[in-house]
This record gives sequence, structure tokens and C-alpha cells, in this order.
Amino acid sequence: MRNNYSTFINLTKKIFWVISAILIYLIFNSQNLEIYSDNKNFSYNNSQSNDQVIRGAKFFSSDNKNRPFTLTATSAQKKTKSENMYNLIFPSGNLINKNGGYFNIKSEKGTFDQSNEKAHLFDNVVLNDQDGYIFKTESIFINLNSEKVYSNEKISGSGERGNISAQGFEIIDSGNEVRFLGKTKLVILNK
Repeated sequence: MRNNYSTFINLTKKIFWVISAILIYLIFNSQNLEIYSDNKNFSYNNSQSNDQVIRGAKFFSSDNKNRPFTLTATSAQKKTKSENMYNLIFPSGNLINKNGGYFNIKSEKGTFDQSNEKAHLFDNVVLNDQDGYIFKTESIFINLNSEKVYSNEKISGSGERGNISAQGFEIIDSGNEVRFLGKTKLVILNK
């Protein structure tokens, strides 16, 4: 009986050594396979497209009255080599008006024309301001040269003083004037 126990222990030790050696081999070999597959995908992607992709893209500028704006994105891909046009993934930005107020804007996708300072954000656009008002739409256009923000898509907004929904809107004069377009419904809360 003692001989069987010793044989079992010795056999178990050998099995553990073999399993350990296999695991060590797999660990080092799988890292090499991942590096190889990443390099293969990188070279494949580069051969398909020569477009520049910027991770964590940030664009800084100011309007014609030297008021700053920023536009960031998880990634930005240059559309063509001759223009400064970018496709944006998860863009967000802020616009500061002359009174010190601001608008924050974010969406899932967008485009940015850096030369003309125009942006088009789309897919779940959320616009909020310093007063806590939140507006949601599917598409928004921003022209930083003319200081105009507008949309022809349905928009809904809410804040502490009420709710509004409309078929479109435009923000002009650095946020001093907001026009709601088309059929509009406004609910003012009495507090």
C-alpha cells in the first residue's frame, strides 16, 4: 500500500511539471501570436487606407471675436489628404459666449471641417448649458465663423423652469437668441 502511495505522489508531481511547462509555453507563445496578429491587422489596415486616424483628438480655436471653443473626440479620421475634414467618433465640445455662459455638446458621431470651422454632430446629440437645461436631438450643425448653431431635426429640452419640444431650432448671436422652428410645444412650470 505504501508503494502505491509513493507511485501516486511521484506520478502527480510529474503531471504537475508537465502541465506547468505547457502553461508557460502557452503564455509566451500566445503573446507572440497576439503581437503577430496585431501587426498583421495594422499592416492590413494601412494597406487598405492611407487616412490619418488621431486617437484622443482635440481641436482648439476661437471665433472671429476671440471667444474660445474646443472640440474633442475619441478618434478623428481625416477624410481626404487635401482638406482638413475629419470624421469624428464620440465628439464633444464647448462654446463660450460673450457673457461667460457656455454650451456643452456631445454626440456619438460627427464631422469637422477645420478650415471653415464647421461641425456636424449626429446620433444622440445632447446639448446642455450653464443653467442646467438639457436639449436632445439627432443632428446639429455648428458654424463657428457665423456663430450659428442649428438643427432641422426634432428637439426636446428640459430644465427647472419647464419643457419644450420643436421640429428644429437655431441659436444665434452667441446664445443671446434661441429660435424654435416648426410646431413647438412649451410647458412652463410654476414654482
